[in-house]
Amino acid sequence: GRIHRNEAEYLRIRTTFGLTLDAFMGGKNRSTPRYPHKPYQNDATDHFTFQEHAEYLLLCFDTISNPDVYIDCILRKTKEGVDTYAALGWATLAIVLFAIFFSVFLFMNKRYQLLLRMQCRTHDRLVNADLGSTDRFSRSGSYFPAPTQDQQSSEAASALQRNPSITAEDRTRRKVSRLRSLDTFRGISLSIMIFVNYEGGRYWFFNHSRWNGLTVADCVFPWFMWIMGTSMVMSMKSQKRRNTPRLSMTYKVVHRSIILFCLGLFLNNGFDVSHWRIPGVLQRFGISYLVVGLAEIFLPTVVLPPDHVLSPLQDVVCYPFHWLLMATVMVIHTALTLGLGVPGCPTGYLGPGGIGDDYKYPNCTGGAAGYIDLKLFGKDHIYHHPTCLDVYHCSPYDPEGALGSLNSILMVFLGVQAGRILVLFERGVPHIARWMIWGSIVGAVGTGLCGASQNDGVIPINKNLWSLSFIFVLAGGAFILLSACYIVCDIIQIWNGAPFFYPGMNSILVYCGSELLQGYFPFSFKVDSTHGGILASSIVGVTCWLIISYYLFKIKFFVKI
Repeated sequence: GRIHRNEAEYLRIRTTFGLTLDAFMGGKNRSTPRYPHKPYQNDATDHFTFQEHAEYLLLCFDTISNPDVYIDCILRKTKEGVDTYAALGWATLAIVLFAIFFSVFLFMNKRYQLLLRMQCRTHDRLVNADLGSTDRFSRSGSYFPAPTQDQQSSEAASALQRNPSITAEDRTRRKVSRLRSLDTFRGISLSIMIFVNYEGGRYWFFNHSRWNGLTVADCVFPWFMWIMGTSMVMSMKSQKRRNTPRLSMTYKVVHRSIILFCLGLFLNNGFDVSHWRIPGVLQRFGISYLVVGLAEIFLPTVVLPPDHVLSPLQDVVCYPFHWLLMATVMVIHTALTLGLGVPGCPTGYLGPGGIGDDYKYPNCTGGAAGYIDLKLFGKDHIYHHPTCLDVYHCSPYDPEGALGSLNSILMVFLGVQAGRILVLFERGVPHIARWMIWGSIVGAVGTGLCGASQNDGVIPINKNLWSLSFIFVLAGGAFILLSACYIVCDIIQIWNGAPFFYPGMNSILVYCGSELLQGYFPFSFKVDSTHGGILASSIVGVTCWLIISYYLFKIKFFVKI
């Protein structure tokens, strides 16, 4: 703002982000700076993070006798506020202490039988996992951890009832068990997603990036899609082993994809049909599941003999047509993003539009991605509150738009790659080593594309655009996170995945429920507009869904689509 000499101005400033203050001295008859300027000084820095509800006094004065040359400013706190990150620290401490207490309780209960031991039993579940099954079948024909003899008998009886054509040999070889790490991974992603949707304390790193960049909130949706691809391999393997006809498998894929898409439309609330948003989160799941699922069913594979020199790479070399399809998807996405002509915008524009880029391209938000959505859906049927709105005053833009769906397919396919490693190689170190290698490779590719920076790379990392760098960096992180969950949950078994394991078992129900009941007590409630109050509300909301998912697990209630 413009302040005249010997005048004062009162400003209310958001504390979500740190701010940089610059003071300019203009000429007598000019509204823009006439001479070089000097930013205010506060402990030799011009960057400051303000406290909540504090009051500050910014004093600006001439540094030398000539008032038109330089000015200097001093920032003083006149009223103590609330530390923005104090609530986050206390919340973290409380969660850690509770986890320690709960772990000690379980250990004492196990050792001294104080109460009935609380543990998750292996069930034969009719739900093969919403968004994909996670039954694990090893190359040696066995599963792990191995169920008891009674459980094996129960599994065989249930399997025979569902499919009388299963032979006695098949029944004795099949030891069905669910990989706990996959449900735990899915549950972690879902829990963070709910926490973010419930405002996440309004901390900037628990909210989506305003445009380029990466935050915690940006990770969970892609990871959720990635683990869907991993689970898909388990489901397809199980169906093929039972000689399920391709037509039946196709029907299941198409049916599930349609339901996901329609659920997404329902959650978008079409009360006002003229402004019904068409793209969305579950719509992305449906599209990606359809393409990758049909590819898994119909694209041919190469079968290598066990002693072939390329056997260690069979997860790659046996699927040439799948890789060709994904390469085609990447080429189409890149060609449209960088080569499609958008009226009034430079070719290949990847910026936020609005006031960004010195107001040069106010109606070019998202470049080709935004333009394609406007042509396909129209302005009234896309998202009108993108994350870039507050900072850049950008145009309506849908982060789940059509063009980004191509890279969503790629994300699911990279999850499929993790699933192939599970079914093609022996358990333990071979799985972990390959996941870590894949994570390192795709992560390095993504880092190279974005230049290990927020804005300066060839293809910036951007969740709104679902850029290639974003996909590769997040997929790399997913490989590594799954490796960690696999080690602690399924190999050395020092963690049973609780409490994240439970929402991972009922992900569709929990996600849809959290969206529908977000505005209702106790999932959310009115609090003081401070980070601490909003953080408490967010944590309570997520905790409610963890408790609900645990209860549903105990009564064996699972929703399948």
